[in-house]
Amino acid sequence: MPIWISLRQFFIIAAACLAVPSHLFADPIRVRATTEAIEIAMPGEASKAGGDVAVVALPLAGGGAPAQVYNGSPASVIRFARVQGGRDLVFARFQVGDAEPQFVSEFGEAGRAADSRIGAGGKKGLRCVHDLADAEALGVRHLARNVRLGDLVDWRAMGEGEFGQVVDGERIAMRPGAVRALDGFCREAEARGMSVTAVFYNGR
Repeated sequence: MPIWISLRQFFIIAAACLAVPSHLFADPIRVRATTEAIEIAMPGEASKAGGDVAVVALPLAGGGAPAQVYNGSPASVIRFARVQGGRDLVFARFQVGDAEPQFVSEFGEAGRAADSRIGAGGKKGLRCVHDLADAEALGVRHLARNVRLGDLVDWRAMGEGEFGQVVDGERIAMRPGAVRALDGFCREAEARGMSVTAVFYNGR
C-alpha cells in the first residue's frame, strides 16, 4: 500500500538527511530519555561535522506526521526537550542525518515513578487473581493481572468507536466493556488495600 506524505513533511525529512553527510553515520546513534529531555549520542565523526544538525521525530506506523524537534550545532550529545507541542517524545523514532532511525533505548531516571502507588502494606503478591475477597483474606497486597491488548483495542472500529484515546494524532478505539471491567477490578483491589500491576501483552 503506498504511503503518501505532504510536501512539507518531505522537506522536514530531507532537511534532517542532508544536514550531516551520510558517511559520518557508520555507527548508529544512541537515544536516551530523562524526565525532562531526550539525549542523542552522536557517532564520533558526526559530532564534529560542520553546519547544523537537524533531528526529526518520525511518526509511529499508521499515522501522524514527522516533526523537527531540534536544529543546532553538532555535539557529542544533543539535548532537547522531551515534551514538545504537548507531545511526549519518549516513544518517537528519531532521524538524524542519514543514520538509521532509532527509538529511545536508554531510560536513565525516566523509568522511575516519582510517586509510586505501591505501598508498604506487605510484600505478599499473587498473579491471576479471580476472587479479590479471597486474595484479601490471604493477606495479599500486590496483584499482577495479564491484559491482552486485543481485548482492549477495537481494531474494527478504528477512529469511530464510542470510546477511545488519541495517540500522536490518531484516535485508537477501545472496547468500553473491557476497559470498564479492568477499571472496576483495579478500583476494587485498591479499596481492599492491594496494588495492581498490569502486564500488557499482544498475543493469544
